[in-house]
Amino acid sequence: MTRQKSLAMNVLAAAATLACIGTVSAQENTYNPNDYILLNGSAIKPDSKFPEDKTGWGGGVKLGIPLNPSWDLQIGGNYAGSKNNGSKMHEYLGGVDALYMFTPAGFRPFVLVGVGASRDSITDAGVGYERHTSPYVNAGLGFQYKFTPTLGMQADVRETDSFYHHRDTLDGMKNAANTYVNVGLTWAFGAPPTAAPVPVTETNRTVETTTVTTPPPPPPPPAPVPPPPPAPMMKKYTLSASELFAFNSAKLGPNQPKLDEVAATMNANSDIASVTIVGYTDRIGSKPYNQKLSEERANSVKQYLESKGISATRLTAVGKGEADPVVECKDEKKRPALIKCLEPNRRVEIEPVTFTKQVN
Repeated sequence: MTRQKSLAMNVLAAAATLACIGTVSAQENTYNPNDYILLNGSAIKPDSKFPEDKTGWGGGVKLGIPLNPSWDLQIGGNYAGSKNNGSKMHEYLGGVDALYMFTPAGFRPFVLVGVGASRDSITDAGVGYERHTSPYVNAGLGFQYKFTPTLGMQADVRETDSFYHHRDTLDGMKNAANTYVNVGLTWAFGAPPTAAPVPVTETNRTVETTTVTTPPPPPPPPAPVPPPPPAPMMKKYTLSASELFAFNSAKLGPNQPKLDEVAATMNANSDIASVTIVGYTDRIGSKPYNQKLSEERANSVKQYLESKGISATRLTAVGKGEADPVVECKDEKKRPALIKCLEPNRRVEIEPVTFTKQVN
């Protein structure tokens, strides 16, 4: 194994270990759907077929475009060069990379693939000067880490293979495989949207005490027998996901008064033998991801009701993903505005539950 390949494999292994360590901690962070700028420095290990294959330096700039919590696109360019004893090698890259993120936010390990065009120039004291413009492909892995809602970092290691149209005079090369290690800072064009807090209403009650000094009145006549309570009505109970969960999360908040009301109703009415809990998401993100998230939300509500004494045999949890939208929001272009507009689609429905009062 060459020294170049050994270095690349060691860096890849270190990045993979960091990715495994960071996976769990990232789950509590918030996904940021806004575009961002990446400014990076680079270290290049040129292909050993070049006259100059010493480690060199460079940098680049890219525009990052989040497509959904799992995929980012990065479009931009990079430069790196190396020289020693009169031999020089320079490489300019311009292209697009697709990054698959293993976690939606916080510490985000990823794998990447990309394509583009490279401009290579090679100077050798004994042979001469060669210059090539050619297509390239690259692949690698790395991670992103968020310091604040808008500021973060990215590090990756990748191999870039350029394919020349013809052999040159430098050892008959038809392609070159260069290894890059990139480290840089990311700056997002906005913070992630935050869910509105659930209002808490407090009721103060004043008790007045009156002292009676006159003789007590005669006993009142027997109170009339009250009429029987009205028959309970079967209603569907719809809860907004923003009342229950953070955006892109299936973890319930600490205070759930409406779910407590559902649990109290079921505990008091054993005739309610079966209740179906249906979770929904909006259309942002892939359909498999949204289907899984809707199932996790429905199961979170089911587990909460079980913790309040409801038997699991009386509860059924179902996820329907993006199905049955309440609103479409076809005119919304910006992601923050689209997330706000699609809020009615992110919901949990519980049916049928017996209530003897109007459900808000």
